[in-house]
Amino acid sequence: MLFDRRIKEPNPLRVLAQDPYAFGICTKETDFSVEVKELNVEKNYLILRKRIDGSVGYICIFERGSLTIEEMRSIYAEFRNLVLRLTNSNFREVELVLICKHYDAEVLESISEYNRTYTHRVPIKLILNEY
Repeated sequence: MLFDRRIKEPNPLRVLAQDPYAFGICTKETDFSVEVKELNVEKNYLILRKRIDGSVGYICIFERGSLTIEEMRSIYAEFRNLVLRLTNSNFREVELVLICKHYDAEVLESISEYNRTYTHRVPIKLILNEY
């Protein structure tokens, strides 16, 4: 199953901006220090910076109502730009989390293919918002 978890929240990015540990995307046991790096309301994404034993990593969280394959391509293009800006193109240091209410079957296939192809990268996580 590609779904990491299910939530019921009208404004998940704002909740995560106030409490990065909400919804269990980050855990205090694993991710020692998590802080908000950037909240982009216009493009509906949030970037969290996490520090673990001196290492820095990022979590890019995109929120969409309906996730189509076209929207997935747009998100991935934005994600690539963020990875370039944050880590000089080191995809291993950046997690991609998608929050959506609806999705196309093609999207699940695309995420599954990505996770199988890029095994050296953090797998894409999909969270279903049932609000």
